[in-house]
Amino acid sequence: MAENSQYKQCPMCAEDIKKNAFICRYCNSSVQNTTIKDENGRFMNVKLKSIDKIYKGSLYVPGHMNRVSDVVNDNRKFISLGNAVEESKTRDIPIGFLAISKTAVEWICIEQESEEDNRPFDSQRIYHY
Repeated sequence: MAENSQYKQCPMCAEDIKKNAFICRYCNSSVQNTTIKDENGRFMNVKLKSIDKIYKGSLYVPGHMNRVSDVVNDNRKFISLGNAVEESKTRDIPIGFLAISKTAVEWICIEQESEEDNRPFDSQRIYHY
């Protein structure tokens, strides 16, 4: 993407969208007036169960939201994970980017709050639906 182009990066999924867009055409996130709010955002490592599969990946929590549950309960219809992998019995299968419908998610939990946070898994941090 050129510096003086008519595009910007979506703060949720990092796809190139037009500068005057109100909603990202890739992840349906509201991108109007989010550039200032999202400067302090962070990625959270999460694990989620969908119908019959379990996925791990990085969920972006914008700076104007405090928790993973804020992202899960916002008005978007999908949860987007970066660096996603699908757990299987023999080995993890790398997927990359994953957008999954919130209606298909049974539960989501925080695996590790940051790279410095090496606490063991805490079952109290699971959000059921």
